[in-house]
Amino acid sequence: MILNHLKIILLSCLIVVKCLDVDPAKTKVFGLGLHPEKAVYPVRYFFIEAYDSAGIRLNHSVGEKAFSVQVEGDVDSGTYCRVWVQVLDRYDGSYIVRYRTYQTCHNMRINVLYLSQHVSDSPYKISEPVYPESCYCPEGTLEEWLTVAGCPASVPQVEEDLAPFPAVHFSEVLREAKDRYYRPAARSFCHYVVKTNEIYRHCYGQHVDFKMFMDNMLLSMARKMVLPDTEFIINLGDWPLVEKKQLPPIPVFSWCGSDDTADIVLPTYDITETTLEMMGRHDHNTCHLFGCSELVTPLSPLVLWDSPIEAAGLLARWGERVTLDMLSVQSNNAVPWSKKKPIAFWRGRDSRQERLDLISLARDHPDLFNVSLTNFFFFRDQEEQYGPKQKHVSFFEFFNYKYQINIDGTVAAYRLGYLLGGTGVVLKQDSSYYEHFYKQLKPNVHYLPFKRDLSDLVQKIEWARANDDAVLAMSKAGRQFVLENLMPKDIFCYHAVLLQKWSQRLTEKVVIRPGMDHVAREDNEKRFGSCQCHRLLGHDEL
Repeated sequence: MILNHLKIILLSCLIVVKCLDVDPAKTKVFGLGLHPEKAVYPVRYFFIEAYDSAGIRLNHSVGEKAFSVQVEGDVDSGTYCRVWVQVLDRYDGSYIVRYRTYQTCHNMRINVLYLSQHVSDSPYKISEPVYPESCYCPEGTLEEWLTVAGCPASVPQVEEDLAPFPAVHFSEVLREAKDRYYRPAARSFCHYVVKTNEIYRHCYGQHVDFKMFMDNMLLSMARKMVLPDTEFIINLGDWPLVEKKQLPPIPVFSWCGSDDTADIVLPTYDITETTLEMMGRHDHNTCHLFGCSELVTPLSPLVLWDSPIEAAGLLARWGERVTLDMLSVQSNNAVPWSKKKPIAFWRGRDSRQERLDLISLARDHPDLFNVSLTNFFFFRDQEEQYGPKQKHVSFFEFFNYKYQINIDGTVAAYRLGYLLGGTGVVLKQDSSYYEHFYKQLKPNVHYLPFKRDLSDLVQKIEWARANDDAVLAMSKAGRQFVLENLMPKDIFCYHAVLLQKWSQRLTEKVVIRPGMDHVAREDNEKRFGSCQCHRLLGHDEL
């Protein structure tokens, strides 16, 4: 009896000690989501870092539900505004809090609680109106928005890409682009015009569905800022268009660049669209039907497409599991580093010879690899040799393994940012292709490089196994890179800086050309009422 009583006392003490691990007053809360009135994003987000009573930063999860966050406010009708909140555990003592507003919220209050106690400076009170993503309420000019949002004055990749084009006579560019690239069955591109903050376009080619991604980003930006009058061409295909050997080069925006081309690189349509649709209408509506733990967007890399060609076939499909984006990828896998399998993992389709070579290499070293092809398209005649194809695996389950292989598809594999944001370490193939952020990455700091022909991949995996602490540090550096460079704010800033710098180079007056389609913006959802932008008072709400 006495022994049982002592056990209860001991257990109670352990629970108290566990609770005292976190000091709500010393715990830090920070991020742009605490100032939602300053700049509108589809999703606002901020961070919690747990500290103990000695002021020491905790480096372990204190529980997925340790922190609760409430975002409250009201609308003019006197009812509560609709806000959807998620708290994402990063399993290192830090948490991402993200929320999406669906109405204009007044008198917003953000409560951050740990065991019913307010954390840090909670509650956070916002006196100005907080607008939803759908609200047309420009902050001011693009330059004014850049200042409010705290964007960098310049971006090295943008400066490098625009350097060959100090002055652009766009009529000549458009004429030359049509001469070089108008091959309807093989290539597709669109000419966009922004005039008085309205969007217009004319597309060339048979396969132009991917115009939706540029449409969506421009419309989102135009709701937040007054864009400069501008025009540009965007390539809708897999491969960069502007070969350096063909002179003179002409300026074309693309989602991927290469060492042999001179395209002006944008963030990929994938990372851009997941930024716009994060906690969006698809997720929210499906949440009420199926529950948020069983979701995926049709563009999610959970199904591991590598290019517009493959993704086009998935646009109408909904998948099975958690929606993947640059915030959710940092959560949703609680397997600690010490419990992850020290094996190199990869899934994907047959879009490059080296992917087939990877299968052969893995068969020679089954103790080092878990790799499989999930679809055959380019090498269907070799399926018997390199198959059988395997079912898709949830992207979050990739991180049950320590080593994540990133290998080119038709061009750069658009999963690299997501792999860096996860809890493994990336082994990246040397490649001539790149996304907008690749040149900021440092080999052997953010990822472990291996040769294009895979000849040293086995050696690199064996090195990783023998240097676990160094590899863990590399994994953490990759995650930190994502926090500093690939968050929603960073994607908007990159687009805004590029449009600003590009527009300054145009030498002609921008006009709406004959045959262009107007890309109309959608009205604010009627069920949520008018967004009532205070900046448009005295004017018709457009």
